[in-house]
Amino acid sequence: MKDIFLKINEAILGANNILIATHEKPDGDACGSALALALYLQTLGKNFQIFSNNKAPDFLYFLPLIDQMTTDVDVFNKRWDLVICVDASSTSFAHLPDDFAVRSTIINFDHHATNASYGQLAVVDVGASSTAEVVFNFFKAISYPIDRKLASCLLTGILTDTGGFSHPNTTIKTMAIASELMKKGSKIHQIFNHVVHNKSLGGLRLWGMVLSRIQTNQKLDLAYTYVTADDLINYQVPEEEIDGLVNFLNVISDYSVVMLFKIDRGFTKASIRTKRDDIDVSRLALAFGGGGHQKAAGFSLPWRLEEVNGKLVVKD
Repeated sequence: MKDIFLKINEAILGANNILIATHEKPDGDACGSALALALYLQTLGKNFQIFSNNKAPDFLYFLPLIDQMTTDVDVFNKRWDLVICVDASSTSFAHLPDDFAVRSTIINFDHHATNASYGQLAVVDVGASSTAEVVFNFFKAISYPIDRKLASCLLTGILTDTGGFSHPNTTIKTMAIASELMKKGSKIHQIFNHVVHNKSLGGLRLWGMVLSRIQTNQKLDLAYTYVTADDLINYQVPEEEIDGLVNFLNVISDYSVVMLFKIDRGFTKASIRTKRDDIDVSRLALAFGGGGHQKAAGFSLPWRLEEVNGKLVVKD
């Protein structure tokens, strides 16, 4: 893998204008990975921008350069020598225009099994806990010194995608990397407070209501619940307040699969989790145009679901 990392670095060194793009509603791994690469580009004196279709969550604004992330699609009207996609299993997940593969060289850093290794230079390590772990391996391969700021970005990504080292994707290598990042000055307890211990009173009340809606399907061995855009308005909390809720649902021992539906005005997003080794929820997500991992995946539906007689049905 070192050879492809070296080729990626050659492409970076040879480019002047570089766009970093990640998936919509960026989480700690997406932001941490993108910002770590942005810090590297900054030291190289490159002209760069960081794009996501949605603003980063407020609780991640302790990370360096995060205020430079943009949601402005005008970035696609500029000429980029290089586009670096991070934590996005496809170019559509990063909202790249269809012609970008022709207009620019694309580098693809990811760890999702549903990533088809798009782009001219791709590193998709499904054995990595996070894209941040992949980016860490990139820096190690090119012998780039990791400082405290960069370490904080990478550790944020790892903490997010491992659920604070509680998910099955946490490996011995992951723990060793986290330890090395802490040695660089990254404060794990401070990051944990930002990304996990960050719920408001209104947010906890919303969690309680969403949990009270849990329904089950014995035939599918499934427990599920939902949250609506109106719920967020009524409880006066941003969407980021429900981050971690689907992982919390996964503590249910009576059912093999759990789902959280996020219902907006004209579409619905589904997040799926399982603890079972013999179930691959990414296959279900892929069937609906989504993606993810064996035990954590998601997809979107172009319609709104509505509760009728205790069951979620498609609204006409």
